Amino acid sequence: MAAAALGFLVWNWSPARIFLGDVGSVPLGYVLGFLLNRLALGGQWQAALILPAYFLADASITLLRRLLRGERVWQAHREHFYQRAVQQGLGHDAVVLRVVAADIVLIACAWAAARGWGFVALGVAALTVLALLAELGRPGPDLRATRLPAAGPRPIPRPCFRGSSDSPGADLGQRQGGLAPFAAALAARGIALISTGGTAKTLADAGLAVTEVAAVTQSPEMLDAA
Repeated sequence: MAAAALGFLVWNWSPARIFLGDVGSVPLGYVLGFLLNRLALGGQWQAALILPAYFLADASITLLRRLLRGERVWQAHREHFYQRAVQQGLGHDAVVLRVVAADIVLIACAWAAARGWGFVALGVAALTVLALLAELGRPGPDLRATRLPAAGPRPIPRPCFRGSSDSPGADLGQRQGGLAPFAAALAARGIALISTGGTAKTLADAGLAVTEVAAVTQSPEMLDAA
């Protein structure tokens, strides 16, 4: 599984040419959860807790914040620490490298915990996660201003499905403003827009006709049941 993920990373590195999406990430999460539970049941509960420590901390803190604000926690949002870091100007690749560096330390801590250094490893892992959260949450220079073109009408890009760097879809994940024009170009060619969550809302707010995924599958979205 690690080899498959590394192979996919070649194509998924920013600017991504293909995306994992929910279809890939949800099964991957279930498999990792199974392996971590198996590790814990085998007596290595400390290692099983250390390995996903950053993701557990990020998700738990973000969920608690939204609960305290009275928000609907099952709805899509962009408030995770890594998302806020990108919004504050840190590039996608810079965020990933920071998380990878922290995960390497966590893997070393899990290895130490499996060899009898359990509580020391837990302490080092906790400090590593806190340092990463602080780094991602630290206000930084807004680099987006240097990436945006000068003010003026932005031309609608032509649809392009090649995996090259000049594809309009190559950097959609890096600049939110490119999504609606790209979708508008598709709609102008008679291509139906089918989406869900925050993406569907963005397209609908732009005045585009969007069909919800649930309307096509005749099944409610997993995280959209209110």
